Amino acid sequence: MRIGTDCSLKTCFEEGYTVMDFHVRKLYPKGRKNGIDKDCRATFSASYPEYIREELGSEDNPFGNKPAWKTELSFNELLEIYKSHPGVDSFCGRKPGSRETENPTEYDMLNLADELAAYCG
Repeated sequence: MRIGTDCSLKTCFEEGYTVMDFHVRKLYPKGRKNGIDKDCRATFSASYPEYIREELGSEDNPFGNKPAWKTELSFNELLEIYKSHPGVDSFCGRKPGSRETENPTEYDMLNLADELAAYCG
């Protein structure tokens, strides 16, 4: 399954927003009511915005549509990175400790990855 930080995956691709690819049954091995497997890895990526792609075109990639970045991490790995960067919450306009870490959803995972990508670069 693929979800994005915008409700339209097309907009995510055109504007360069973060998307998350994951296997529902692996992320939710005991069903959605029982929460995610915090050690299950998902793939996060973002494309270059449409206005930049033309400049990135090459012989191997004429449309410049390779991802700007791509990584594979679990919620626990994201949480470890988050805890090592105490300025993430203030950077994102959040109150410290307001993040859902006990019973996160796929959207909590996506938003954390997106915020870490913005903060850490």
